[in-house]
Amino acid sequence: MTIVDDDVAAAPDFEKRRAALAALKQHPRDSDAVKTILARGARCYEDALGDVRQMLGDQITRFQMVVEGQDPREIQAAITQMTEVLDRFEGQTWL
Repeated sequence: MTIVDDDVAAAPDFEKRRAALAALKQHPRDSDAVKTILARGARCYEDALGDVRQMLGDQITRFQMVVEGQDPREIQAAITQMTEVLDRFEGQTWL
């Protein structure tokens, strides 16, 4: 059975909805923002020593757990928090 709708004006709405649904099919860990944070975190972790390294490792683990939960609001909050942590680490001067 095929349903044909004469409402041509709704076609752009279908494309918008299709794009929105396609975004839902993507796992959050595959988003550019999450990949960027994880890459920055890995780089900072490699550069860190001692307690700072342990703290960064814990933060990265928590971030990964939030991403695996797939809640967009929690992920956005975690991205903001992790960005602040990494900015503080990268802004430290050792001299």
